[in-house]
Amino acid sequence: MYADDTGLFYSSSQVSTIEIKLNEELLKIERWLFSNSLFINVKKTEAMLFGTAPRLAREKSFNICIDGKQIERVHEFTYLGVVFDERLSWGSHVKKVISKAGKRVGMLGRLRDNLTTHSANVVYISLIRPILEYCDTLWGCCGEGNSQALEALQKRAGRIVAKTSRSSPAMDILKWPALAERRR
Repeated sequence: MYADDTGLFYSSSQVSTIEIKLNEELLKIERWLFSNSLFINVKKTEAMLFGTAPRLAREKSFNICIDGKQIERVHEFTYLGVVFDERLSWGSHVKKVISKAGKRVGMLGRLRDNLTTHSANVVYISLIRPILEYCDTLWGCCGEGNSQALEALQKRAGRIVAKTSRSSPAMDILKWPALAERRR
């Protein structure tokens, strides 16, 4: 009954142009959905402007509507597992990734005494690193601070897998490249 994970994007330097174009396109989409017995859940639909902080601060009004109902304007949203913010800073996304992967690194630490080094390495490569790299071609330009935070988590996992107290020997033993290097 609903079309999930649908996105509509439009780019312009003028917010009024974006409003007009998105409202026109939403009307076309609404008609098509209706004719195909599908519906947009307005309560789950969000609108967001991307831009620089100064430009976004000037834009108080952004009116996008479906069926006469205004869509909520948000400053951050998750789309297919990636957290977008209006400035595309990627800080919120990286924080989410670190939280999710960090829980698994903690679990790996609790299990480590029961695993061989090879098995612990397989757990990292198959269950943790994919979280750290999911859609990284999109958000890989996340900034030096975010990149360092991700790398710190990988080094923590490396110390657990290699059973060392320092990161450098762990990375040498495991031969894991830096995450930023893998993104390149």
